[in-house]
Amino acid sequence: MLQDFTLPIERAVSSSAEKEPLPLQNIDNINTPNSLLGSNLDIPSFNCQFSRAEGVVDAIGDLSSFDEINWNKMDIEARKEALIDLNNQISRIEGIEPCEVSFTPLESGLNGLHSNGKIVLNSDLVSKPENLSQAIETLAHETYHEYQIEAVHIPSLHSNPLEVKEWKENFENYLDPDIYGFEIYYEQPVERSAREYAREIKEDILSRNTHDTIGMNSSFFS
Repeated sequence: MLQDFTLPIERAVSSSAEKEPLPLQNIDNINTPNSLLGSNLDIPSFNCQFSRAEGVVDAIGDLSSFDEINWNKMDIEARKEALIDLNNQISRIEGIEPCEVSFTPLESGLNGLHSNGKIVLNSDLVSKPENLSQAIETLAHETYHEYQIEAVHIPSLHSNPLEVKEWKENFENYLDPDIYGFEIYYEQPVERSAREYAREIKEDILSRNTHDTIGMNSSFFS
């Protein structure tokens, strides 16, 4: 049965690192997802990935923590709390249970990873204020992987059944970059969808604040 199989962890690269990918890191595994936490928010269902991300940001509300000036004034703990809250908000809106989010130093080039329903972010994302853009994108990317896993187990969660089918097949036949190469890995469905979603979330959030930091340091995240 679907709930009995293990889904492989994957790596993604954000847009600005696309032309010059950093060295690949080790691949971990993720198991079956957490139970669903229903959402009471009435937001529209979108077939287009981009408009779906925009609808999510519309429903979040207060985004002032991600204004560049405010972010620069916040201490590390406040930045952590802002990202944890962002994960909680996105998860609630998408109808899934929020992952536990933690921060720790990760090997060079690795911004974050998702494993066993938990998200680990590189502590550099909060210790260096210039990483605001990458912090948002990495958090959104990892959160969306949890959404993808939940949708595979409960297809009705996602409005596009063909995309869910594609994700399921991809998770069951994950293309490890160490075996298949970076380009094939990069374009596989679960990575492409998460990358597009995270990029849209980031750009939409930053565009709503006066001080736009889109295009800052970008690197690998899993």
